[in-house]
Amino acid sequence: MQRPIRWIKKIRNPRRLLKDLEFGAIRRCYLLLSPQATRITNMTWDNLIVLDGCRFDVFARYSDLPGKLVKKLSVASCTWNWIVKNFRGADLRDTIYISANPYVSYYYLGRTLGYVPFHKIVEVWKDNWNDELMTVHPSAVNQATLKVLDSKPHKRLLIHYLQPHHPFIGDVKLLDTDAVPFRDKVLGRNDIKTEKLDAFKLLKEGSIDIKTIWKAYISNLKLVLRHVSELLPSLTGKICITSDHGNTFGRYGVFYGHPEKTLIPELIEIPWLEYACTQRRH
Repeated sequence: MQRPIRWIKKIRNPRRLLKDLEFGAIRRCYLLLSPQATRITNMTWDNLIVLDGCRFDVFARYSDLPGKLVKKLSVASCTWNWIVKNFRGADLRDTIYISANPYVSYYYLGRTLGYVPFHKIVEVWKDNWNDELMTVHPSAVNQATLKVLDSKPHKRLLIHYLQPHHPFIGDVKLLDTDAVPFRDKVLGRNDIKTEKLDAFKLLKEGSIDIKTIWKAYISNLKLVLRHVSELLPSLTGKICITSDHGNTFGRYGVFYGHPEKTLIPELIEIPWLEYACTQRRH
């Protein structure tokens, strides 16, 4: 008897009913779209740059980086699923992962995959987390990458920036307010249920307007693109630039940020920019 009662409650709440129907449609789309998504381990690259939470449409409009841009589908709508779906069973001992995202860590990969598929992980977030900004500035990723190039010039590189993912630290700032830093939640050091007040929750609550958050997101993308542009001359071989997932800004008044297993275009359509250097990696 509980199931009919629940549905009666949903019918009385159109917003809740719409949300459930939308999720049902998304699950069906998942079955259709999944075969088209490509694991990054099946692509050819010497250096792969990941811009966390970067939508294809926004990248296509604001990026002036050199290369050929195409649209691809991500295997997931959030980083933790993206890690599992891309790297489970992979052997990437020829690759060094330079990461500002705490999900790409010895701790998390060991916990989710049971092993670390890379030659090495450079955990940029460990020593370069900015407690004021509540994130890792892209300049720290560039510095860590240059150090790796000096010591391991012949390894493939996977370089993961946290931008344009919130908090937004560009010229238009929208910082998260959180008693427990994201890095500590990933590492299980604090109560993972602690409420995090980020820009998308503020948008959902009506505390900020859609124009403000769009400006902040675009500003954050421009910030990381400047740092990627500065790094490119130091890299050799084939360079590809992509993202793990996108972001949605309140689609149907329901979807904000990047919910888990929510495979709608705003979340899984990602850029894939290929740029072949004149210098070849030996």
